[in-house]
Amino acid sequence: MKPRPSVPVPIAGILRTTEDAVLVRLPSGRSRWVPRDHAEFSPGHVLLPAWLAKKIREQPDMKKLTTDTLTDEEQYILQVIRAARVIQEFLWSDMNLESGLEEFRRMFRKRVAKIEAISMDNPHWQVELNKRLLQTAAICVNLMAKMAAGRLTHDGIHPTLPSNLPEYKQPIDNHSGRRPCNAPSGN
Repeated sequence: MKPRPSVPVPIAGILRTTEDAVLVRLPSGRSRWVPRDHAEFSPGHVLLPAWLAKKIREQPDMKKLTTDTLTDEEQYILQVIRAARVIQEFLWSDMNLESGLEEFRRMFRKRVAKIEAISMDNPHWQVELNKRLLQTAAICVNLMAKMAAGRLTHDGIHPTLPSNLPEYKQPIDNHSGRRPCNAPSGN
């Protein structure tokens, strides 16, 4: 068997040990548990398999990124990522891990309805539109992450919790003459 690549992860110290794991302090002051059977400790760092090092290693502080170093497009992407994380914390907590595709459809319908309700007569319409677009993009990011992780397992709503968006059960009828994506094409 080919050995897996090891990655050194800097640590500031060891806080606690158990039979199965070691609690290490990272240079930022945060702490993480490291399973003993995957780690090789040395002064100032721990060697971990690449998959575990990626989970343990500290991510760059998104708040420290300055707008001077980012293009406009990168700033929008950063805003979407930040919004996605906030939405993920509130909407996708443990009890909502089993939400199906229907709940996401309802979230998108609500966003579209909110966008359609924006009036350019309102002096703050651009702020409102930007907010709704970021929310929609964040929901897209979270749905993509859920699909990639294999956590989108059914087409309905949560099996035991009712939808928190019952008023968006039906597709929005916009009277545009366009057929919905799931309607038969007639070909």
